[in-house]
Amino acid sequence: MGRRVTPPPADHGDAPRYRRGEREALTLRRRRQLHRLRQVLRPLGLVLAAAFVISFWRSDAPGAIAESVTAFFNDQAVKAGFVVAEVTVTGRERLSEEELREAMGVPMGSPIFSVDLAELRDRIAMIGWVKSVSVARRLPNRLEIHLVEREPAALWQNDGVMTLIDREGHPITSLDLGAYAHLPHVVGQGAQKAAADFLPVLESDPRLAGLVRALVRVGERRWDVVFENGVRARLPEKGEWQAWQRLAKLQQDHKVLAREVHIIDLRQPDRLVIRLTDQEIKRRQELLAPKTKGGQV
Repeated sequence: MGRRVTPPPADHGDAPRYRRGEREALTLRRRRQLHRLRQVLRPLGLVLAAAFVISFWRSDAPGAIAESVTAFFNDQAVKAGFVVAEVTVTGRERLSEEELREAMGVPMGSPIFSVDLAELRDRIAMIGWVKSVSVARRLPNRLEIHLVEREPAALWQNDGVMTLIDREGHPITSLDLGAYAHLPHVVGQGAQKAAADFLPVLESDPRLAGLVRALVRVGERRWDVVFENGVRARLPEKGEWQAWQRLAKLQQDHKVLAREVHIIDLRQPDRLVIRLTDQEIKRRQELLAPKTKGGQV
């Protein structure tokens, strides 16, 4: 019998020859290298992406794109009838329509989606008359505005300027104050804020409060109350309510404000000081002066 001859292996050029297990080891090693490479490239890719985004937003491209999209959207909205055609306002009593319209700054026919409601609310809230405001968009073409106005309480005079204020001392307006001349005048630096605490004291006796012309803040510590007939009541720094009730009792029992009185000093709780007018002092001096007879005293 002849011997079986094993043919020589095919020639693959320079391809390496692997023993059993070497190919599996090489594949595993390559996988590990690829894994390490991915670990390096992943954060590097994130850094490069972040750099691209930052560079993009620092350029004018986003703004130009946004403007273009907004312009197209507003144009389509106008064609579809989504424009400001009506504005309804509730709660407006003293605030003039002209002042409100000027503060709004929204022309009729404007694209309704282009109205920034938060900005519109802030502009209206800056009006002195407005205590609070809410704004809503009612599609397709209406804006709704609800106002709560400030309640006038006094006229504040400071540095020669007269300003209408509410009960919290918030300035309302300095224009067209003739309709509020009957309100008490608050005079002095910081008087508008201090009046918030004193007005309830004043109103605790409406009959006496109705005779008041002005409230003068003295040294930013206490009040002088000036009445319509010129009588001035000096109130203490503390215990204003008790002093005011004391004065109300004096007026009720003795009509002290109807007398020839210039100053009523109530700063001491256990003492009352009344200063007469100069005319009354002179009159009383003349009554007490000795009468002359025959040219001799």
